[in-house]
Amino acid sequence: MATRLDEAGFTPRQVADQLGHANPSMTLDVYFGRHVVNAAAADVLDR
Repeated sequence: MATRLDEAGFTPRQVADQLGHANPSMTLDVYFGRHVVNAAAADVLDR
């Protein structure tokens, strides 16, 4: 969800709020800028 919101142009604060994170830095550190490690897992999540 974080990746989709990031790609849609939401700010880190908006994404953090949606995910229930108190601090956007946690959202940035954990979720933003990550790459697909397992294409099969990504395909399942895209359904």
